[in-house]
Amino acid sequence: MMLNNFFKNKRYTTALVSAAFGCAILIFNFLTPMLADDYSYTFSWYDHNSIVTLKDACLSMYAHYLSWGGRIITHFIATVFLMIGKPVFNIFNAALYCWLAYLLYRYAAVHAEKGHSLIYLAVHLCIWFAVPAFGQDFLWLIGACNYLWPAAFIFTFLWPYYQYVMSGRLLTNKIIIGFMPLLGLLAGWGNENTSGAGILFIAVLLLIARKLGRKIPLWMLISFGTQILGFIFMIAAPGNYLRLESSSENTGLLLTYGGRLAVCNSMLYEYMLPFLLVYLFLFVLVCYQDIEFYKKWIAALFGITALANNYVMLVVTEYPERAALGTALFLVTGLLYCLSLQLDENHVKWACGIVCSLMAVFFIQYSYGLLDIGYTYRVYNRRIDSILQQRDAGILDIVTYRIEPKTKFNGLYGLEDLQGYPTHWLNGNTSNYFGLHTIVAFPEEKAEE
Repeated sequence: MMLNNFFKNKRYTTALVSAAFGCAILIFNFLTPMLADDYSYTFSWYDHNSIVTLKDACLSMYAHYLSWGGRIITHFIATVFLMIGKPVFNIFNAALYCWLAYLLYRYAAVHAEKGHSLIYLAVHLCIWFAVPAFGQDFLWLIGACNYLWPAAFIFTFLWPYYQYVMSGRLLTNKIIIGFMPLLGLLAGWGNENTSGAGILFIAVLLLIARKLGRKIPLWMLISFGTQILGFIFMIAAPGNYLRLESSSENTGLLLTYGGRLAVCNSMLYEYMLPFLLVYLFLFVLVCYQDIEFYKKWIAALFGITALANNYVMLVVTEYPERAALGTALFLVTGLLYCLSLQLDENHVKWACGIVCSLMAVFFIQYSYGLLDIGYTYRVYNRRIDSILQQRDAGILDIVTYRIEPKTKFNGLYGLEDLQGYPTHWLNGNTSNYFGLHTIVAFPEEKAEE
């Protein structure tokens, strides 16, 4: 009863959970240094010089669009943060993480009695456990700007549509309505699979709204149009097709798509299988409930969108774990939405017990993650100090050590670090960044020999 009353105190519990997880993520952010592509995006794609002004950043994104890829909105944001400094990014990034978690809570608990805050805590825990590349998506500067930030734009943009379908409440603030087309452009021009999933989600919401007999305001249609337009601009970037040609596979149609299908399946099986199974179990229970038809459709829509976000990656040659963020977010939101429809006084005590057990696991994993990230931070700074000392002493061909992270919560986990040959792209960019001739890195014991 005490825990139940605690979670029912919505304002206090939400603030406490937000502060706790916000501080936890902020600590992780401040312990994460510049990594991998962060060095690359300090230089302009236009003239290869350092980016020091907004004009430089704009020219760089123009060249990026033509030669590499269409994600120029997210990379522009990243470039600006690299200009300003990572400490500023850390604060904004942790705040945006909390905003995204709160949004997912609002989606999941839209029908929960008195907005039970147990669901809000569950959102944070599900993100922690379900996201395959937590550090890359939420801590690494370039990674967060490419995945966390678009996800926040997408779920923010979807909310007025979702709220209108679920409760009939229509957005009336004229200032916010005026910004909706711009937000739609940002939501569509994020990253390929999650932005596409966002378009699918809104298209189905609009169909459900019409089925419910609700009139679709003009601003909703215009904003949906700008979302689609942003997505088209991103996909149509000439750089996408230049890169696709350079990485084309010559293994035959069956082997090519069979291999890609195996990767998509393994993404669900290896990282999200428990969440998928729980979602399916709860969805079946929802289907047997005597509730309005559209609530069941919404429960199905979250799962369908998650699967679409995953299997659309069949059309690309690579599927890194960080690109599965949208799949995890839609899946856990659907799971918790179905849970909220089951959550009554008789089930709350069981839910509290499960969440408290998961909290115990979270604390253990957070401590491991903190040790891993803290170790990386210490040895990374030690490596930078050594590089600077040697450079200042006139040594411009440097041999150093490679850092090997241990957990998915580390921003460097799954990313490339400095390699053993100076022509590697990261070695070259790092050399340019520090003003060196060459730099190579080996496992620590070899580098010391």
